[in-house]
Amino acid sequence: MPKRSRFRLIIDSTAFNYVVKRSKETKTEIGFYMIGIMRGNTGYVYDVVEFPYLDRSPVFVSSDPSKLGRILTALPLGLRIIGTLHKHPESLGPEYSSIDESTYRNWSSAGFFIHAIFSDNGGKIAAYAVIDDKIKKASVKIMDLSDKRLHSALIRIPLELRIFYQPNEKTLDLLNRMERSILVSVAKRILPLKIDNKSLEEEIGEEGSIRIKNKAVIYVFPERHNYFPYEFSYPTDLSFGDVKREIINLLGLNENTEFFTENGLVHESIKLSELNGKILYPARSIEKLIEEIVKQEVKKQVLKLSMDINTEIIDLEKKVHELVKKEVEKFFRKMKRSEE
Repeated sequence: MPKRSRFRLIIDSTAFNYVVKRSKETKTEIGFYMIGIMRGNTGYVYDVVEFPYLDRSPVFVSSDPSKLGRILTALPLGLRIIGTLHKHPESLGPEYSSIDESTYRNWSSAGFFIHAIFSDNGGKIAAYAVIDDKIKKASVKIMDLSDKRLHSALIRIPLELRIFYQPNEKTLDLLNRMERSILVSVAKRILPLKIDNKSLEEEIGEEGSIRIKNKAVIYVFPERHNYFPYEFSYPTDLSFGDVKREIINLLGLNENTEFFTENGLVHESIKLSELNGKILYPARSIEKLIEEIVKQEVKKQVLKLSMDINTEIIDLEKKVHELVKKEVEKFFRKMKRSEE
């Protein structure tokens, strides 16, 4: 009997269905970062974020490492990148290639990750981890993680940080995850450091206290799940229009996406200071949806008109040919009678 794998990867079925759907929409390879939590040797994947591609082809895909840091800072406390997930052509199947092996070894230098490869429209999938510099196979399971829904709690330092966790976790596991990632969460709220009401060239003076200026923190749920919101930190004096495009690109949302709070549409002119601590929900606005429908209908009508015109031209050419043929025949008959 084969030895049971010590490492497991559990991917939420909704997230994996989204991956398969995206893979069917492109003929090239496609890759994702798997987002979730690692408990012991088991990685739970609640969402996926598509690579910011550096290069891609039908058999090769690579992500842009310069943009990975921005994705990492968008992750709320307690969540991490579990590893990568990408598609292989059916001819290769889910077995890792020499390029995959090199990539997995490079990732292992930064910690423990579990990676996965799928093919055959999601019908075949395999997972791998690097242990003692060797590629080891991990078990993989696609399942609904609704019964392992994440909970969150506010950490009070003097800053408030939200961390996501599973209710049946041990306190020790939660503290270990906090220690590994809490500095990043604190840093993205206050770095680069700024002092309230002081310019960079202004003298400090005899201040009794120095107050570090916090950033605005906004939470954004992607359309594809409701397990957790992504967390974005920006200077409070920016408007939502200044950061909207970046959020759309990072989360792989439709370019016409609009954002809503419980109070309604978030206008691009609103200051981020007014959105601090609020949850934003993306949706395609009715106006944008109507605009897209109109554009598609116009294209359809133009295409139909073009086809109708082409048909009329062909019919006209046939009539002209018939007319010319009749006139030519008539001419030769007349010539023949005159010769007789």
